[in-house]
Order: sequence, then structure tokens, then C-alpha cells
Amino acid sequence: MTIEVNNLVKAKISQKFIRQFIKKVLFFLKPKRVGDLEISVAIVDQKIIRHWNKIYRGKNQTTDILSFSFGGEGIFKKKTTWQLIICWPALLKQAKERGHSREMEFKTLLIHGILHILGYNHQKIKEAKRMAKIAAKILKHLRAVEK
Repeated sequence: MTIEVNNLVKAKISQKFIRQFIKKVLFFLKPKRVGDLEISVAIVDQKIIRHWNKIYRGKNQTTDILSFSFGGEGIFKKKTTWQLIICWPALLKQAKERGHSREMEFKTLLIHGILHILGYNHQKIKEAKRMAKIAAKILKHLRAVEK
């Protein structure tokens, strides 16, 4: 598994923190083929995330995170690549609104994006509750491990 971090806005967050946290989340979730997994995390501004949100989701607005998966189990592809795009200004705003640190908000967004890539969704109330429950379980577990 390789994890690349591209900090396009010079956000004040450690690449080591991001890599270690992603590894912990994946260890907890145990998805298939982690060894062949390539993960790219881009930290961007509102203009960039709005552009990608418009292209890939047809929504001409900013968002906090976008997540994509390329490749997979197919006969011609041995590797899977995940792309997580995080909007730093949205992250800072949400952290302030929720009364927690930027690191906690980053963790929350990373978990959210990873769950989307693994097939979880929140279009319906039942799906949203399930996804929120799993995200909370991951955070709780990882807090306990970090103590």
C-alpha cells in the first residue's frame, strides 16, 4: 500500500498524521487487497473542489470531501487507486462549527471518504444512520487504541 499526500494549499497538517490515520482506519475495516492499494490525498481550496464536484457529480458548488476509486478486481487491473480530495477551508469551517480540532475534522472526513469508496452511502435516512454508526465506531475504536 502506498499513500501519497498532495497539500496544494499548504494546510497545517502533518503528512505523517494523514498516512498513519489512513492505515489505522484500513486496519480496522480490513478491506481486500490493501497491499495493492494506492491512495492519493489532495488538500485543496474551494475553487479546485468545486471544479471536480461539478465535473464528477454535476454539482456546481463546494463540498468538504470527494472520494473516487479507480481499478479494482478486474482481469486487467491488479491495483486499485483511491483518490480523496479534501477542501481545507471547508474543513476549518466545520471544525469550528463542531467545536473540535482540525485534526478531528480531518479524521472525520477521511473516514467518511473511505466509507464511500467501500460502498457506503447516505442518500437515504437508513443508509445515513448506518454510515454514521460505522464512522462513530471507527473513531471510538481508534481513540481507545491511541490512549
